[in-house]
Amino acid sequence: MNNNTEWEELIQQTKNIEASENAPKLSIIDEAKKKNKENGKNFCNVYSLIFYNIFKEEESKVEQNEWIPTQYEKLVSMMRKANLIKDNRVSLTKTYRNSFKGEDFIGWIMREKKIRRSEALELGQELIEKHFNDQMSHEEAFSFDPDRYYLIVDETTSGPLNCTKLPTNKFPTDLGEFNEILKNFIDPIYDAILDESKKRIFIERLEDNLDFKHYMILMREAVNLNIEKATLESRLAFFTNCFNMQLIHITYKCGLPTTIWQRRRYFYSIYYQLGGHSYSLQSIFNGILRGNQKGYGMLWKPFGKQDQRRPNVAEEMYLNAQRHFESDAYLRIDCKKSIICLAKLFKIYAKDFGTGNEAILEWIIDVMKPGPKREDLLKLYYAGQYTISYLPIDFTLNFIRDENM
Repeated sequence: MNNNTEWEELIQQTKNIEASENAPKLSIIDEAKKKNKENGKNFCNVYSLIFYNIFKEEESKVEQNEWIPTQYEKLVSMMRKANLIKDNRVSLTKTYRNSFKGEDFIGWIMREKKIRRSEALELGQELIEKHFNDQMSHEEAFSFDPDRYYLIVDETTSGPLNCTKLPTNKFPTDLGEFNEILKNFIDPIYDAILDESKKRIFIERLEDNLDFKHYMILMREAVNLNIEKATLESRLAFFTNCFNMQLIHITYKCGLPTTIWQRRRYFYSIYYQLGGHSYSLQSIFNGILRGNQKGYGMLWKPFGKQDQRRPNVAEEMYLNAQRHFESDAYLRIDCKKSIICLAKLFKIYAKDFGTGNEAILEWIIDVMKPGPKREDLLKLYYAGQYTISYLPIDFTLNFIRDENM
């Protein structure tokens, strides 16, 4: 402000000009703050307030119409953790995949709920009446049979994970604006579910997380996004956020993967609908973030020549790479022994960085921030006398159970 006069004029304009009808009312904001306090939150997300009426309306629909599927999903998740749901071989030539046996369910639910067998049979009967009618013949009269195998059919195989309901069409379609809203929900979610090291995830803390509920409502709107016209930076930021949250969403809904086939299914088969196109974790990781490169064990690139998703490909993630090279988990240098230890991903995805070890080191040197670590690497590189070894990969799941819940 040049002087106090301009400041006074602005104050008067603020007092006299009425707010638009779309502006959030103070009563709405107060109601949202009260709701956050009741849920034990010590912060108030500005976008929760701006779109409060939309979220409130969608939450009421979920509470009224979707409580049974939600309980069913919880039950399936518990059964997976107990290893009840698996591939059951019943003969040399016949296997029921992703199934459970009625008798196994009865024994497990009796132990889990401490109930009698008659009550367990009633629960089994209720379960098949609500969710397994299509597997019953008229002769079986929808009767729960302890000797029968029941196939689990996940909703994730029948459509996009983020499109369980139609979008409201009330959110921005500009990717930059949408990503700003998305980020303001993701950050509080991370704060709630990550441990202090930021390396472990307490997935069960999502159960009653208000920001995660709003995130799932928000991601329905992603089908309307205008991705093709967005800047490269906006696309890269969005798909990075989307990849991380999509993985968390899949694990929350489907449970922790216990076999390599489940991991492959999570990575290749379950997808989001984004801007009119389908994106699995694999297509985002190998197609977008790695610049349309073949993944480990893949015969073809994720996006063919005619694939309309090709314009969304980003070349490199320099800022993220710089942060990783500062950590010994991705790069270690022993000048005395002339050993350079690289993360094993540089061996698995060597073609992304060039031909041979020299090209990989040149790429790393180009990306690294100036500092002592980069200087040590330069000395070994120019001397030409060095040995490259690869750091082991930790395949341990970073999703863990919260013992306090």
